[in-house]
Amino acid sequence: MADGLLRNGIHDIYRSQDGALWVGLSSGVSRYDGQEFVNFSFEDGLNGYVNAIHQEPDGVMWFGMQQCGVSRYDGKTFVNFVEADGLARWRVLAIQRDADGAI
Repeated sequence: MADGLLRNGIHDIYRSQDGALWVGLSSGVSRYDGQEFVNFSFEDGLNGYVNAIHQEPDGVMWFGMQQCGVSRYDGKTFVNFVEADGLARWRVLAIQRDADGAI
């Protein structure tokens, strides 16, 4: 945290296509570009405790949440999906893309 990380408890780390590290935390996610951290949390629209991180070929980021489904981030806006949107469960521990492009 002293260096800019949102929280110290890390749950996942993902290297994106641009080389940045995305760090999943209990209160959001931190992006590290090699020089500084940019933090995203509830105030930014991210829906909570990040267990899993995945990036689509087009750059869209997906975040799996402990109790709040998934969040999709297009570089500007977070969109959150829960059971009411068709998820099987509210707890998402991993995210992958299959050969057909489905998440």
